[in-house]
Amino acid sequence: FMTTPSLSKTPNRGLFILPSGRAVASSLSALSEADSGFLPRLISMDEFFSNLLLFDTSSEVDSITRRILLHQAYFESDRELKLGFEKEFLRFLATSEFLDNFFSELNGELVKFEDIETGDTYAEYEEHLRILEKISDRYNTLLFENNLYDRKYSQYSSINELYLALFDSITVCIEGYPTNRELEIFAKIATSKNIILYINKNRFTSKLVQKLQRIGIDLTGMIDGEYKIDLGTKTVELIRAGADNKNIEVTYFSERIYQAGFVFYMIERFIDSNIAPEDICVVLPDESFAPILKSVDYYNNLNFAMGESIRRSLFFNKLLAIRDFVCSSDEEAKQKLVYYDCLEFALGYESVDKLLKEILPDNDKEISGKLREKIKELSVRLDTAMEFYSKDSKTALWLFVDALQSETIDDATGGKVTVMGTLETRGISKKAAIIVDFNEQKVPQVSDKDLFLNTKIRAKCGLPTSSEREDLQSYYYGRIAESFDRCVVCYVKNERENPSSLLRFFNTKEVVFGDNEALFVLKKLLSKNRPTVVHTKKDKEIYKVKTLSATSLKDFLECKRRYYLKYIKRLCEHTNESDLKSSEMGTLFHFVAAKVINEQNLKASKIALADSFRKEFSLKIEDSSLPEYEFETYMLLSKLEQFFEYESERLIEYSPVFTEKEFVFSELGVELRGKMDRVDIDKTGKYSIIDYKLKNSVVVDSVKKIESKPEDIVDFQLAIYTLALINILKIDEAEFFERHFEKVCFYDVYNAKIVPEESVQMKIALLRENLSFIGKLDLTVDDFTLCDKKSNCRFCAYKDICGR
Repeated sequence: FMTTPSLSKTPNRGLFILPSGRAVASSLSALSEADSGFLPRLISMDEFFSNLLLFDTSSEVDSITRRILLHQAYFESDRELKLGFEKEFLRFLATSEFLDNFFSELNGELVKFEDIETGDTYAEYEEHLRILEKISDRYNTLLFENNLYDRKYSQYSSINELYLALFDSITVCIEGYPTNRELEIFAKIATSKNIILYINKNRFTSKLVQKLQRIGIDLTGMIDGEYKIDLGTKTVELIRAGADNKNIEVTYFSERIYQAGFVFYMIERFIDSNIAPEDICVVLPDESFAPILKSVDYYNNLNFAMGESIRRSLFFNKLLAIRDFVCSSDEEAKQKLVYYDCLEFALGYESVDKLLKEILPDNDKEISGKLREKIKELSVRLDTAMEFYSKDSKTALWLFVDALQSETIDDATGGKVTVMGTLETRGISKKAAIIVDFNEQKVPQVSDKDLFLNTKIRAKCGLPTSSEREDLQSYYYGRIAESFDRCVVCYVKNERENPSSLLRFFNTKEVVFGDNEALFVLKKLLSKNRPTVVHTKKDKEIYKVKTLSATSLKDFLECKRRYYLKYIKRLCEHTNESDLKSSEMGTLFHFVAAKVINEQNLKASKIALADSFRKEFSLKIEDSSLPEYEFETYMLLSKLEQFFEYESERLIEYSPVFTEKEFVFSELGVELRGKMDRVDIDKTGKYSIIDYKLKNSVVVDSVKKIESKPEDIVDFQLAIYTLALINILKIDEAEFFERHFEKVCFYDVYNAKIVPEESVQMKIALLRENLSFIGKLDLTVDDFTLCDKKSNCRFCAYKDICGR
């Protein structure tokens, strides 16, 4: 790896500090493959300071409590200064990231508020600084009062000498600019311990040279290259002179997605030139490109080092929609709730803990292992944090989602080509790099920190300026070009986007590969016969169908490719506004029907039933902030007159036993999940299983069709519901059908009639045949084939992806 002495397996008491955890993992992996011996002690910079610094108070503040205490400091300062801040806590949360970043920057660079005031000659920021200083002072006071410290803001009280005593020497490999506080601490350690810094000096490191001068190291006038610095003796040794700029290969495209085709093209070229896939990395200046790569990585050749943001998960998006709906009645969230089939969770929201118990079981495949434990840990921390701030459950939900959004889902696909962010390349050395998105605004990226205080003031008081941040990013890309054998760069060039100005610092060589070539590669990747780059068939992940609902079973039987895209790749269908409204009204009907039917006495009149439905619909719409659905409600109720009359008569003979009854049971090794709309019992003790249908035509499969074309039967909803009730009642199946079963049926709501499944036992037998077959399958990607019947594709949301 870069800027470091050579490491070997020796039983010494030296400590090596590397720029990042990824650099540590990479080095340990390389060393473990070398000859036998003791691995050196390697640690990341963050972990080192976490072990080293001691504070007067006992516990470190967590991210949720930090937000709460910052909010408290914010408004206590307001009361004292009488500034009239916005009192709404949720709005404060939207701006508190600025405070977090700004206070952290001041602490890291050892800059005090009076230093900024001195640099602010014309008092441009006088009032802002007075407010921020008051908030900072009050926040630190609150930390102390609660026996907490904040590593980002608090002043450490001492250095952990017992920890330092474990090592005879310390070697620090620096990539970029350490903070002034970090350098000051290294200088203190050097008074009693042998400590060596390894740094790289080039045209982009003037800020580093300036920082080193603060601790008595002067590199002014020295040539570019890699240096070894003994902080104890202040001696500087040139290890290697800087090399001339290598050629980097460059090309551009008119649209961003075409870069994905180029990435896979270059990976194939590198492998053809005998570069192992493990020695290739894809660098993302903007990590939002990762999902684009993932969407075309059909054979899982890529390993995403940053993981996948939990924000892209179905679980998180459900939480987000529930939060937005509960906290602010956001219109888009209302529509998403129906789309994600979680409106009931939002309507019944009471607490974060209860909500997690409701929705986590539905996301077992997506949220598992370490992340599941992290979610539970966050929930516990939330309960503790809320003791500092007695607010309602809405605030708790907002805080929880806010804390959760920075988590990632580990990439478990096992690809051999690593995809990483720019910062993750620090301390990493591979043979080939592909850098995408080399455009202005992305390279260099603009920091939010630069939006407060102008460049002149920042320079005077010692805070990083925008040009220094640009130099730092240039340094990182320069190190990639210098340390990797091959480096290729691509960018987007059109009316909206231009190449990064940083390209002027590199010797470039054009790659003849444009839009047409990239499109050709993408089409190959997205076609049925995709080429593999790294993996062989035996490397591919094996999929077992372990859990099914009636809907997912139907998808699997109709089209395995649709099942794969929908349930494994989790590509959400596009839903237009009319579909959303229809779905939402259906969901509301189920809520209202369950409540009204349960509350009606056995002699409810048609008028009483209709009045109850209207009342409950009105309450739900009001509680859910859905006034725009009043017209749809009116139209729906106008279609229910026959239903009210039929239902009032039906309730004389039948009593509801279950409504909206969830179930989970195992059948032939496959877990079946779902929810029954309603189960009634008549006066003789026989059960009717009912599923509401709000559509113009309701049909069931005929006995003739089941007997003549069993392969065409894909709808097993009522058969699954029947088995579910047998499991719930814990009755022998034969006895159930002989003594306790009346019918299982669709309830045609608009036409007010029952449509029974006359052949349910035949359906159950056929269902078991399918489950027995499905449960034994070991599926790879290639097994999720397109359906034979193109008629299934006519209204399928995925037909364009499949080329149908």
